[in-house]
Amino acid sequence: HRADFREARATRLHCQRRLSVLTECSVCIRPPAPMSLVDTASGLAGACACTYTGLPFDIAKVRIQSGQYQYAGVIDCLYKVGEKEGVRGWWRGLMPALSSSMAENMTGVTVQRAIRRQLSPHAPDARLPVTTEL
Repeated sequence: HRADFREARATRLHCQRRLSVLTECSVCIRPPAPMSLVDTASGLAGACACTYTGLPFDIAKVRIQSGQYQYAGVIDCLYKVGEKEGVRGWWRGLMPALSSSMAENMTGVTVQRAIRRQLSPHAPDARLPVTTEL
């Protein structure tokens, strides 16, 4: 890990020196970063985790807001849904929620990481300034 940091620092110093001379440098010119399969997979994993953990609470929220049922709160709603419909009732409507969440998160994470790699080519995992993030 330290070797990568030293190499990135040496490259950055090299590029700063070359900018003062205003000549092109083969180290400084970098091809566009490919969109990584790892980024897409991490978006998929995040979508699955969020949907599976959050859907029961979304079910409770919708039922409480609809006013058709009388619940004392979220916990009471989850308890009664589990009692009447079983545990499967907590994940009713999972496939539409999961498919939209997967599409959104996979695209968002993949594009966001590709843009970050382009904005900081010598240290793609570096923290960017707030102005660059915006």
